[in-house]
Amino acid sequence: MPSVFLSSDTVEYLKRNSNNQSMDSTVRRLLNLDKNKGKLVKRQFGKNQASTYRGIYLDHNLPALHG
Repeated sequence: MPSVFLSSDTVEYLKRNSNNQSMDSTVRRLLNLDKNKGKLVKRQFGKNQASTYRGIYLDHNLPALHG
């Protein structure tokens, strides 16, 4: 399993939006990964939003989101 680094701001955001789910489940739900299982996941963000997602690295089978 690959290592994961999340900034403290990202961790706090995930905690606020967790609905008492695990971090993994929360990230998957927020990115709709269960709906796209086995498909290429592509996200586009503006430059001012990109830094919000820095440090989120998911499954080694998925592209990393970074700014």
